[in-house]
Amino acid sequence: MNKTPKIILLIVICFFVVIVTYLFLAKKTNLPLPIPTVSQKLNFKDISGGCGKVFVYKITTDDSTGISVSADAKKLNLSAEGKTFEIGNTEGLNVEILMGERIGRLYCNDVVYSDQQEPKKFIAKSGRVIISIADAGKDPELSGNYKTTVILNDVRFNDSDIVIDELIFKDVRVGWYPG
Repeated sequence: MNKTPKIILLIVICFFVVIVTYLFLAKKTNLPLPIPTVSQKLNFKDISGGCGKVFVYKITTDDSTGISVSADAKKLNLSAEGKTFEIGNTEGLNVEILMGERIGRLYCNDVVYSDQQEPKKFIAKSGRVIISIADAGKDPELSGNYKTTVILNDVRFNDSDIVIDELIFKDVRVGWYPG
Protein backbone atom coordinates (compact mmCIF):
# COMPACT_ATOMS: atom_id res chain seq x y z
CA MET A 1 0.00 0.00 0.00
CA ASN A 2 1.15 3.49 -0.82
CA LYS A 3 2.49 5.56 2.13
CA THR A 4 0.63 8.77 1.18
CA PRO A 5 -2.91 7.47 1.97
CA LYS A 6 -1.62 6.00 5.25
CA ILE A 7 -0.12 9.33 6.27
CA ILE A 8 -3.34 11.22 5.40
CA LEU A 9 -5.40 8.69 7.36
CA LEU A 10 -3.05 9.00 10.35
CA ILE A 11 -3.33 12.83 10.26
CA VAL A 12 -7.14 12.67 10.12
CA ILE A 13 -7.25 10.24 13.06
CA CYS A 14 -4.89 12.42 15.10
CA PHE A 15 -6.97 15.51 14.37
CA PHE A 16 -10.14 13.69 15.42
CA VAL A 17 -8.53 12.48 18.66
CA VAL A 18 -7.37 16.02 19.53
CA ILE A 19 -10.86 17.47 18.97
CA VAL A 20 -12.61 14.75 20.98
CA THR A 21 -10.07 15.08 23.79
CA TYR A 22 -10.52 18.85 23.96
CA LEU A 23 -14.31 18.57 24.08
CA PHE A 24 -14.09 15.87 26.75
CA LEU A 25 -11.67 17.93 28.87
CA ALA A 26 -13.71 21.10 28.42
CA LYS A 27 -16.79 19.32 29.72
CA LYS A 28 -14.91 17.49 32.49
CA THR A 29 -12.96 20.51 33.77
CA ASN A 30 -15.61 23.13 33.04
CA LEU A 31 -13.31 25.05 30.76
CA PRO A 32 -15.21 28.05 29.50
CA LEU A 33 -16.65 27.54 26.08
CA PRO A 34 -17.01 30.78 24.13
CA ILE A 35 -20.44 32.43 24.45
CA PRO A 36 -21.69 33.53 21.06
CA THR A 37 -22.17 37.24 20.81
CA VAL A 38 -23.87 39.41 18.26
CA SER A 39 -21.80 42.18 16.79
CA GLN A 40 -23.46 44.05 14.02
CA LYS A 41 -25.02 47.34 13.08
CA LEU A 42 -28.79 46.98 13.26
CA ASN A 43 -30.68 49.00 10.65
CA PHE A 44 -34.22 49.47 11.97
CA LYS A 45 -37.04 50.78 9.80
CA ASP A 46 -38.23 54.31 10.52
CA ILE A 47 -41.79 53.15 11.13
CA SER A 48 -42.75 51.75 14.53
CA GLY A 49 -45.64 49.55 15.56
CA GLY A 50 -47.46 49.13 18.81
CA CYS A 51 -50.31 47.68 20.82
CA GLY A 52 -51.16 46.92 24.43
CA LYS A 53 -50.89 49.39 27.24
CA VAL A 54 -47.64 50.29 26.19
CA PHE A 55 -45.88 47.96 23.79
CA VAL A 56 -43.83 49.42 20.92
CA TYR A 57 -41.53 47.74 18.44
CA LYS A 58 -39.36 48.24 15.37
CA ILE A 59 -37.98 45.66 12.99
CA THR A 60 -34.94 45.75 10.75
CA THR A 61 -35.26 46.29 7.02
CA ASP A 62 -34.59 42.59 6.37
CA ASP A 63 -37.14 41.42 9.02
CA SER A 64 -34.47 39.41 10.85
CA THR A 65 -34.33 41.45 14.05
CA GLY A 66 -36.87 43.27 16.16
CA ILE A 67 -36.61 45.43 19.23
CA SER A 68 -39.48 46.01 21.62
CA VAL A 69 -40.25 48.02 24.71
CA SER A 70 -43.08 46.97 26.98
CA ALA A 71 -44.10 49.16 29.87
CA ASP A 72 -46.84 48.79 32.44
CA ALA A 73 -48.44 52.24 32.02
CA LYS A 74 -50.28 52.10 35.32
CA LYS A 75 -47.36 50.77 37.39
CA LEU A 76 -44.98 53.36 35.88
CA ASN A 77 -47.56 56.15 36.26
CA LEU A 78 -47.00 57.35 32.69
CA SER A 79 -48.22 60.74 31.56
CA ALA A 80 -47.88 63.26 28.74
CA GLU A 81 -44.70 64.53 30.35
CA GLY A 82 -41.82 62.24 29.53
CA LYS A 83 -40.51 60.13 32.38
CA THR A 84 -37.05 58.58 32.43
CA PHE A 85 -36.49 55.04 33.68
CA GLU A 86 -33.32 53.02 34.24
CA ILE A 87 -33.32 49.65 32.51
CA GLY A 88 -32.63 46.79 34.89
CA ASN A 89 -33.85 48.78 37.90
CA THR A 90 -37.47 49.42 36.93
CA GLU A 91 -40.25 46.94 37.61
CA GLY A 92 -42.86 46.98 34.85
CA LEU A 93 -40.36 47.80 32.08
CA ASN A 94 -38.82 45.38 29.58
CA VAL A 95 -36.63 46.00 26.53
CA GLU A 96 -35.61 43.07 24.35
CA ILE A 97 -34.29 42.13 20.95
CA LEU A 98 -35.46 39.08 18.99
CA MET A 99 -33.39 37.65 16.13
CA GLY A 100 -34.47 35.07 13.60
CA GLU A 101 -36.58 34.82 10.46
CA ARG A 102 -39.72 36.88 9.81
CA ILE A 103 -39.55 38.56 13.21
CA GLY A 104 -42.28 41.06 12.31
CA ARG A 105 -44.83 38.23 12.65
CA LEU A 106 -44.19 38.07 16.39
CA TYR A 107 -45.37 41.54 17.34
CA CYS A 108 -48.96 42.68 18.04
CA ASN A 109 -50.39 39.70 16.24
CA ASP A 110 -52.90 37.08 17.33
CA VAL A 111 -52.01 34.68 14.50
CA VAL A 112 -49.80 31.70 15.28
CA TYR A 113 -47.57 30.63 12.40
CA SER A 114 -46.66 26.95 12.57
CA ASP A 115 -43.50 27.52 10.53
CA GLN A 116 -42.17 30.29 12.83
CA GLN A 117 -38.83 29.29 14.31
CA GLU A 118 -37.97 30.18 17.90
CA PRO A 119 -36.01 33.46 17.83
CA LYS A 120 -32.86 34.22 19.81
CA LYS A 121 -33.69 36.67 22.60
CA PHE A 122 -31.50 39.35 24.16
CA ILE A 123 -32.77 41.20 27.24
CA ALA A 124 -31.60 44.77 27.93
CA LYS A 125 -29.46 44.95 31.04
CA SER A 126 -28.73 48.68 31.21
CA GLY A 127 -29.58 52.02 29.65
CA ARG A 128 -32.33 54.61 29.84
CA VAL A 129 -35.86 54.77 28.50
CA ILE A 130 -37.92 57.94 28.24
CA ILE A 131 -41.67 57.34 27.82
CA SER A 132 -44.51 59.78 27.32
CA ILE A 133 -48.12 59.15 26.40
CA ALA A 134 -50.42 61.57 24.60
CA ASP A 135 -54.07 62.05 25.48
CA ALA A 136 -55.20 58.70 26.81
CA GLY A 137 -58.82 59.77 26.84
CA LYS A 138 -58.34 61.23 30.33
CA ASP A 139 -59.08 57.71 31.61
CA PRO A 140 -56.92 56.60 34.56
CA GLU A 141 -57.06 53.03 33.23
CA LEU A 142 -55.72 54.23 29.85
CA SER A 143 -58.54 52.61 27.93
CA GLY A 144 -58.92 53.19 24.23
CA ASN A 145 -56.31 54.17 21.67
CA TYR A 146 -53.62 56.69 22.41
CA LYS A 147 -50.12 57.55 21.24
CA THR A 148 -46.84 57.07 22.99
CA THR A 149 -43.30 58.17 22.31
CA VAL A 150 -40.44 56.06 23.60
CA ILE A 151 -36.77 56.99 23.41
CA LEU A 152 -33.99 54.49 24.15
CA ASN A 153 -30.53 55.75 25.15
CA ASP A 154 -27.30 53.80 25.61
CA VAL A 155 -29.06 50.41 25.89
CA ARG A 156 -26.91 47.30 26.30
CA PHE A 157 -28.08 43.70 26.08
CA ASN A 158 -27.10 40.48 27.84
CA ASP A 159 -24.80 37.94 26.15
CA SER A 160 -24.03 40.32 23.30
CA ASP A 161 -22.18 43.46 22.41
CA ILE A 162 -25.31 45.06 20.96
CA VAL A 163 -25.58 48.72 21.91
CA ILE A 164 -28.45 51.01 20.98
CA ASP A 165 -27.07 54.54 21.25
CA GLU A 166 -30.45 56.11 20.56
CA LEU A 167 -33.66 54.81 19.04
CA ILE A 168 -36.94 56.72 18.89
CA PHE A 169 -40.45 55.29 18.62
CA LYS A 170 -42.42 58.46 17.84
CA ASP A 171 -46.20 58.82 18.23
CA VAL A 172 -46.93 55.08 18.11
CA ARG A 173 -50.60 54.10 18.44
CA VAL A 174 -51.06 51.79 21.42
CA GLY A 175 -53.84 50.95 23.88
CA TRP A 176 -55.42 48.21 21.78
CA TYR A 177 -54.86 44.47 21.88
CA PRO A 178 -54.72 42.03 18.95
CA GLY A 179 -57.76 39.88 18.41
